[in-house]
Amino acid sequence: MSIWAALGLGFAGSLFGIALARLFEHLRRPRKDFSSDITPVDLARGGARGDELMERCGLEPEEAA
Repeated sequence: MSIWAALGLGFAGSLFGIALARLFEHLRRPRKDFSSDITPVDLARGGARGDELMERCGLEPEEAA
């Protein structure tokens, strides 16, 4: 095996090792808790939660007629 082939395999192996380490780090990270997020039911219900979602999206909450 030539020196260039050995260097190429070493470089490819190190990139593979880095990718594998990042994958395992991602899998070990705790999952985000979505329980505090706004649900479609909150949006349909309107009120403060619906207004909060509209503000997050950059929309103005509609005023009551």
